[in-house]
Amino acid sequence: MPRIYTGTTVDIGGSKVKVKQVLFQGKSDVVPSMKNIVLSARAWLGTTIPELKMNPDQKVAAAFNSCFISPPDTNAAMNTVRAVLQTVKNFVGGSFAVKVREDDDAYGYVVSYYQGRSHSRVTGVIQYDSDGDPIARRGEVHVDTATVRNNPVLATITLIHEACHKWGNLDDHDDRGYFNSKCTAYDAPGLTWQQALNNADSYAVFCYKVMLSKFTSVTVNGKSL
Repeated sequence: MPRIYTGTTVDIGGSKVKVKQVLFQGKSDVVPSMKNIVLSARAWLGTTIPELKMNPDQKVAAAFNSCFISPPDTNAAMNTVRAVLQTVKNFVGGSFAVKVREDDDAYGYVVSYYQGRSHSRVTGVIQYDSDGDPIARRGEVHVDTATVRNNPVLATITLIHEACHKWGNLDDHDDRGYFNSKCTAYDAPGLTWQQALNNADSYAVFCYKVMLSKFTSVTVNGKSL
């Protein structure tokens, strides 16, 4: 049965971000927390993008190589990463919606395919994602409620990760492409640098690591990772 959502629209820097929660399952602290998570994601992206340059800071270079598996042409790789993050920043800095719901299987997700458009001459059938929303384009970003409430730094990483799927057209690569919960290493070996440049978690964790390189600690809503 499709979930019914209620939404609260908040003004964040002149843009409208709609925070949706499942009817009768909403938490009062989710909306202000999500607002701060969006602000943090924007700040992380804004700090990271200028660091992707010739002769980057030593700590930034180390973070880049750890996330993107030391590509042979660093400048070309940085250009790719900069372009993706700039696109993501443009959209995260604008108006969008995010669904916050309990999810025991993932910190977040976004429908990442096109099919079942209502005007399709092939099927003429509307298809739906797991929330019961019509699939006509990439779906809204979803973030787990408990993560938003209890680990807002991880929620910020998750928001950037899912935004990289939605607007950057990036993929996942199973455990090889996911960082552990402390963002110190990939869950499994084997990711290539080519895959890393198309891997959402590489970009999101890189933003986090850049912030760590600039500040002694990274907190959101007063909490660290």
